[in-house]
Amino acid sequence: IILGAFHGTESSGAYSIATRIAILSGFGLIAINSVIPAFISKYFARNNLITVQKISTFAARLNFTFSLFATFFIIYFDNFILNIFGSEFLIASNSLKVLCIVQLFNSMSGSVGFILIMTGNQKSVLSILIKTTFLHLISCLILIPKFELLGASIATGITIILTNLLLTIKCVKKIGVDPTILGFLS
Repeated sequence: IILGAFHGTESSGAYSIATRIAILSGFGLIAINSVIPAFISKYFARNNLITVQKISTFAARLNFTFSLFATFFIIYFDNFILNIFGSEFLIASNSLKVLCIVQLFNSMSGSVGFILIMTGNQKSVLSILIKTTFLHLISCLILIPKFELLGASIATGITIILTNLLLTIKCVKKIGVDPTILGFLS
């Protein structure tokens, strides 16, 4: 909306397509997040944090592997993919690359939001999401007027990376589980 307000519907439409394509590089996380909450809840209820850690680490590493390949594919074929929608969408090439790299970082954090929610820490998740949403709005208002689509993707990237970092810190402090690809499988 902010991009469209500053730079019109052409930029907004191209950015919209770039975000939808970039989500494909994070598809593994979407798939994993449809399965993992039940396991996290089950083993957390049994106070089996070792199994919660193992599941979290395995899922994060599996998702990261998928995201890594998808990201490289999308970045390598970005112009071809964008051109499918029309040559006017090629202006989103750099934004698409940034958003794919951001999705890669997102995948490194694993299912951190779901882990916190399924372990009774939904208020912490909500608090962090509210704060980072405001950060996103401010970042957009600062970066979009000057950098257009790239500014929008950088603002989104800053927000996603910070959100995942804060959620990861909260997860480690609150329940003692590292949900990232660096988690331990012991």
